[in-house]
Amino acid sequence: MEKEICGTCAIGWQHREAMTGAREKAVELLEVIHSDIGGPMQVNTISGERYFITFIHKWSGRIAITLLKSKNEALGEFQAYKMRAEKEAGKQIRAFKTDGGGEYINHEFKSYLQNCGIAHRISPPYTPRNNGLAERANLTLMESARCMIADAQIDKAFWGFAVGTAAHIHNRIPSRSYGDISPLQHWTGKPPSIGYLRVFGCVTYTLIPAEKRRKRDPKSGKCILLEYDEEAGSKVYRVYNQGSKRIFCSSDVIIDEARRNTVSKDIVEEDEMEIQLPEVREKGVAERTPGNLAEQDSYVATRNEPDLEGFGGDTIIVRPPHHDDESRGRMVSLPGPRRSERQRNPSQHTNSQVPRAMIAHLDESHTLKEALASDDSDNKYKAWESEVDSLVRNKTWELSPLPAGREAIGCRWLFKLKEDGQYKVRLVAKGYGQQAGLDYTETFAPVAKFTSLRSLLALVAENDWELEGMDVKTAFLHSEHEETDFMEIPEGLHMDMPVSDSQKEDRIACHLNKAI
Repeated sequence: MEKEICGTCAIGWQHREAMTGAREKAVELLEVIHSDIGGPMQVNTISGERYFITFIHKWSGRIAITLLKSKNEALGEFQAYKMRAEKEAGKQIRAFKTDGGGEYINHEFKSYLQNCGIAHRISPPYTPRNNGLAERANLTLMESARCMIADAQIDKAFWGFAVGTAAHIHNRIPSRSYGDISPLQHWTGKPPSIGYLRVFGCVTYTLIPAEKRRKRDPKSGKCILLEYDEEAGSKVYRVYNQGSKRIFCSSDVIIDEARRNTVSKDIVEEDEMEIQLPEVREKGVAERTPGNLAEQDSYVATRNEPDLEGFGGDTIIVRPPHHDDESRGRMVSLPGPRRSERQRNPSQHTNSQVPRAMIAHLDESHTLKEALASDDSDNKYKAWESEVDSLVRNKTWELSPLPAGREAIGCRWLFKLKEDGQYKVRLVAKGYGQQAGLDYTETFAPVAKFTSLRSLLALVAENDWELEGMDVKTAFLHSEHEETDFMEIPEGLHMDMPVSDSQKEDRIACHLNKAI
């Protein structure tokens, strides 16, 4: 007997149907992919993103996440996810479950799904529970990110890193809905490693590459842990340096989970480090290429990450101290330093691939007289004449009487034999005889900065200019000498100057006009 329906009762009492009963489960890889977009957020990320899109694999519960500047980027992100997932699983996506948002049901998106043979399941309007898997995943990620930001006491603009970290952790913890195993294990069949996971926002001390520091510079910089770089590997951390206001990746870190630092959002993101640390790349959404999805489960690709090839190393963890009654006051013997057992190979720096003209050997001649009396004196004399000609032509000095109370700085000729068989001669002053404040006020070498050189090369590449290199002979003689310094007349030079009767008793010296 059919149930009689009362229209009046329906008008006055109808309510939503309860979503009860067993939820339909997927039985194979990529059978159904759920997706939803979260946002807009009240605060943009440091790269300008306001949204994030999630792709949830229904069979395993695995989450992939990407940050978006606008909802129009949804199709491109799905295409990138589809390519990676299908290449990893060896199967094709059969169904795509979303809500009825305009970013999913526009003509371009629908045409792409039809061409790929993917069924598009759209939940009815105002029925988010019909796509509850994606809705709940977004809620869980945002609640986790909110807690991490509050605990780390960092600016809300870092929410993108927090959401990415939450997805990374979600994929590695067991889920009761999937047989008490993690989504990543459900996907790959192997339990994931979690030993590298650390407290979000804790203090890290990151090694500064030798190429990015000088001899006496600090070897480590104080940073804040933000995220894990899944493209580079599980033990590669993305950190924020508060001093330089930059974000970069490194695996050479000492992590202190007991400490926190307040972080503002006045930062700059870096490109290839280079790291190192690295040149700054324009913030934006990175292009995607298919990769190993097993290593990129919570793929966050809104920031252009620096290239960290060659940054190997161990990670040292500093845990918060735990005290108990038995351990108080007890002496603990610490193990000695660990010594590397790696075999050392001889340096190949001076092999045949090094340009021979760039290597020089110091000649054993200590004076001009010794040099001219030694073997190959003719070539040495020609090199010496060339240097004297440069000094005279550039008006390096002028002869004058030495003032009372002043001492002339000594000098000597330095002979060098280059690998190409040519001699190089330089006149060097004995600077150790100078007095600070009298002969000089500061010490520095007028050399070009590599930052300026890289900027010049970047302009040449961007504007398609022609670049020519040249070598300026005795380039240091082109710098003007501002201090009043006197030098002894170099060995082998006999220079006369007219003097008055009152100056005949004075000592003649070289008044320097140029730096040597």
